[in-house]
Amino acid sequence: MKKLNRSISTKIKHKGELYTYFGGTNYLGLYHHFRFKRKMLKGVLKYGVHFGASRKSNVSLDIYAKAERKLAILTKSQAALTVSSGYLAGQLIASQFHNKNHKCFYAPHTHPALERQKYNSYESYEDLIQEISRYSEKKPEKTMVVFFDTIDFFGHNYPDYTWLKKLPLSQCIIVADDSHGIGITEQGGGSYHLLEKLNPKELIVCCSLGKGFGIGAGALLSSKKRINKLKETSFFGGASPASPGQLYAFYKSFDIYEKQYKKLHSNIKHFLNNVRHLDRFNFHPNHPTFEFQDDQLCELLESQHILLTKFNYPSNKDAMRYRIVITARHKKMDIEQLCELINTHFENQK
Repeated sequence: MKKLNRSISTKIKHKGELYTYFGGTNYLGLYHHFRFKRKMLKGVLKYGVHFGASRKSNVSLDIYAKAERKLAILTKSQAALTVSSGYLAGQLIASQFHNKNHKCFYAPHTHPALERQKYNSYESYEDLIQEISRYSEKKPEKTMVVFFDTIDFFGHNYPDYTWLKKLPLSQCIIVADDSHGIGITEQGGGSYHLLEKLNPKELIVCCSLGKGFGIGAGALLSSKKRINKLKETSFFGGASPASPGQLYAFYKSFDIYEKQYKKLHSNIKHFLNNVRHLDRFNFHPNHPTFEFQDDQLCELLESQHILLTKFNYPSNKDAMRYRIVITARHKKMDIEQLCELINTHFENQK
């Protein structure tokens, strides 16, 4: 583990050695983007670093409604609600359904942000589909709630959601965590409009705004009725809101997001055009993450001063997983060097 004394970019200096970093979740390369940082600073000067009151208080700030309207337009949802983190957004919506009126189901690899109590983990999507089908026939009067991540890093969900189409969606509320999709898929709008086309009983999307939009906040997207209901909860009213200065940066940075989005997808295309043996990776179309399990490849890349994201998943008892992350900030030559090493590694295995 390398502990750094400054923020992480695509180049990392550690103990006198320079590394190229293909990890993290800085997908649009905003953490070091000069104009974006200036907007962030301007927002802090205008609105402060924190709003120390409930959103339900008689005094509030206009930036919350402005940012939420813009987010709803971008995602093609009826309404949006911001909170202080993506994890809180997941906990807020999950708290609404763990009761006797609903039956909750969790797809494989669902993020723990959506977990309010210990739940049954399905080994496969086939097992999940069969269980939901059986339950819908047994208790057709009961509303089922299906939780899942839009980007599961195994390529099962976005953009086709094939397994979802096999469910009795007219009986299902679907709750999707789009933290790794919003801002970087579907022209930045994420999966809301794709899921809405499936016509579920109800659709709710929660997400972090940090991975795609570079700010420390979370959000929920749904119908006006559902968002208004969430606003009335003690969970929402009792929690500190997102930083108003950072929401100002979000509200004012859509020109930056658009340019960085184009750079990101140009870099993804460059990686795909130069790397061979894509069958060795798990990935989603048009998404910048490429996961694999190959200790020797990771060791080779590290020996050539290329660092990836690596961790045991889902717990420390599980196998080590490695994830290559392409960002808008990477240079074409860095991507080409990465691809050359990957290609050489797999061809030497033949």
